Amino acid sequence: MLQSHFFLLVILFIKQSSLLLTAWALMVVSSAQASEIPAGDGQGQSMLVSAKHNVHLTPLVGYRYDHLQWSIPDNGDAIDGKLSELNWKTNTAEAGLQIHTNPEQDRFNYLGKVKYGMIFKKNSKNQDSDYDNIGEYSRAFSKVKGDILEVSMAVGYSTTLSKSLLTYYGGLEFSHFNLKDFGVNYKINRQRFSNVNLPLGQDVPNSEHNKTYQVNTYRPWIGISTYYQLSDRMSFTPLAKLYFFSFHNKANWMVQPIIVTTPIRKSFIHNGHGWGIGLDGTFAYTLNRNLAITSNIEIKKFVMLKGRDNVYMTDGSVLKNNLKSLFLFAGSITFGIKCKL
Repeated sequence: MLQSHFFLLVILFIKQSSLLLTAWALMVVSSAQASEIPAGDGQGQSMLVSAKHNVHLTPLVGYRYDHLQWSIPDNGDAIDGKLSELNWKTNTAEAGLQIHTNPEQDRFNYLGKVKYGMIFKKNSKNQDSDYDNIGEYSRAFSKVKGDILEVSMAVGYSTTLSKSLLTYYGGLEFSHFNLKDFGVNYKINRQRFSNVNLPLGQDVPNSEHNKTYQVNTYRPWIGISTYYQLSDRMSFTPLAKLYFFSFHNKANWMVQPIIVTTPIRKSFIHNGHGWGIGLDGTFAYTLNRNLAITSNIEIKKFVMLKGRDNVYMTDGSVLKNNLKSLFLFAGSITFGIKCKL
């Protein structure tokens, strides 16, 4: 069973990312070859070899954890000013490919990465909470499965400062979360604006798909990186990023009686923008001139500055409101084999 899930993950990843990675690889290789010095200066042959061997391809496998939270404001009746709040906490196995050129003083370098992951339903959940003037009157949990696609591209320029090699980056990331919730299990359940308790426990079986939330984020960023040679074979490369991000999210609540549900598949839409920070570090252990083992730890945090909530009702009307908050945390650890091309 584990092997079948792994092969399915690899097949789906290749299907989603092969064209993007191929295009980026061609651009990186072409740029590296373009940096050669003409042969007439006596250095052309060595520079051509250096340029070609500066391109690296790294297959990746790893694990990621994501926490997405958003809330909508109320009309003044609820505690803390929020009518509803949802949290998705997902655990994902992912695979990917990275292609890059090594930073060199006074030169541009390039970085491209594609990762695709499948969410573990058993270990991932959604919490849906609703509030009134008394407090939280509903808290329901669902199992979550789905998939996550993330693509990133960047260009850097390297220089030295106090004998340290610094690389300044500008890049762009795109991510797509396809979150599918199954089952409804109530832990808090009472009538709104009253103290009358309603039944707790499993209301919708875990086999039943009850809602879908698709998250698309576009994240331009700037960053700075340096390089440390820890030993003859071991190196460490930290990278810090500052993000601006925008999001376009679409939901379909399949068991909601008052908003549009299947087959139209559009219950509400969220749009907005914000900012974020990211930190990651890559360890590399060199095996020989052509191969190295790598491990990368990465964390990112995004916070909405402004967002809109459009709810599509069954009577044809659209309720428009501001989102109260949206927050996204992402953490991952990946391992790879870096190969010179």
